Amino acid sequence: MLNNQDISQDNYPINQLRGKDIGMIFQEPMTSLNPLHTIHKQISEAIIIHNPDEDINSKIKELLSMVELEYLEERINSFPHELSGGERQRVMLAIAIANKPKLLIADEPTTALDPLTQKKILALINKLRRQFNMSVLLISHDIKLVKQISDYIYIIFQGKIIEHNKSYNIFNDPQNDYTKLLINPFKTTRNENKNSDSQDLLKISNLNISLSNTKSFLFKNYKTILHDINLTLNKSDILGIIGKSGSGKTTLINSILGLNKGSGEIIFNNQNILKNRNHKGKIQIVFQDPYSSLNPKMTIKEIIIESLSINKKKYEINIIYDTLKMVDLNLEILDKYPHALSGGQKQRVAIARAIITEPEILILDEATSSLDQITQESIITLLNKLNQEKNISMIFITHNIDLLSRLCNKVIVMQKGKIIEYGNTAEIIKNPQQEYSKNLIHY
Repeated sequence: MLNNQDISQDNYPINQLRGKDIGMIFQEPMTSLNPLHTIHKQISEAIIIHNPDEDINSKIKELLSMVELEYLEERINSFPHELSGGERQRVMLAIAIANKPKLLIADEPTTALDPLTQKKILALINKLRRQFNMSVLLISHDIKLVKQISDYIYIIFQGKIIEHNKSYNIFNDPQNDYTKLLINPFKTTRNENKNSDSQDLLKISNLNISLSNTKSFLFKNYKTILHDINLTLNKSDILGIIGKSGSGKTTLINSILGLNKGSGEIIFNNQNILKNRNHKGKIQIVFQDPYSSLNPKMTIKEIIIESLSINKKKYEINIIYDTLKMVDLNLEILDKYPHALSGGQKQRVAIARAIITEPEILILDEATSSLDQITQESIITLLNKLNQEKNISMIFITHNIDLLSRLCNKVIVMQKGKIIEYGNTAEIIKNPQQEYSKNLIHY
């Protein structure tokens, strides 16, 4: 055991500790990996710093094998954006274990991943833990995940450890009220008595999207990402989208936002979005990580005003006040910067920025996955309120089947760029027809 004197700068330089005795994998590998450097360069850097005499290529090959990415040897000069979410997280894991650390810190390592990929990453971490006789410090708000993997649990609230015990005791006999609420939060559900509207708001017909997978400006090689997509979003619908990483979910929402070109039709307000991207703020999006999507150098007031300005909406302070009230935020936050807010408050600001333009469609891309379960429930309650009181239709991309079942009235299941199931949420969750859907829903 190292004491404070051992790890002082003089006796144990911090750079000698980090990456060698302590490895770390972060929540979002896309923002943790350098987008300008190849996978080979990023893995080799971790090795060279602590073991400069190591045979780099052999070591990288060994690490890729350990994290079950042997097939990436042929694509080792790829950049992070060319990998799936699961592949990026495995690369992060390869970097973290490059020097066989004594401790691996895993900070929300599966938040951005689908359930099947989550399960594989957790199994891999467990396998490496045993292989290296390595301790793992798992930071997570996912109670189900914590229950699966942890031997001992610390519960933190407002910067203090309020309870700690063996995993079994925490889940079977929690002592603190906050712990009890984390384990069994109050759950909101969609109001099924709300009058449905059969009017088509968004209609996608025979959509095919192909994107270039080469770096050459002269010779382009295109790969078809979406195949013959057909779906309809009615007014007041909340449509859920589920599927493994790389199934085409992000490409689909980018197409709805008018960011991709392709064949077919995406009809919104009697116009084909593929040919006319003039939404005028009528389609808005809320991203997974509000800390990344909010400008850290702007106040909350400036962030919201910018949304009005970009979408050519008239600025009135009363509109901002009403919007903040709608998302249950106090006016005092207007002069604060994002770093001064909690995760839930930041996500409410992101929602406020989106709804202040009075959109007809709100796209939520894993908008609750970076939040703890109590905060998740408050955001779900807010989304239900916006759907019912403002009649905003929503597209909810998620890996959380429980949230999906309680918020969405329709769902599509995507696999390899195709919709393999589409219909009523309750029916598909109760009786999925495809084996792929069964694995996603009942993992």
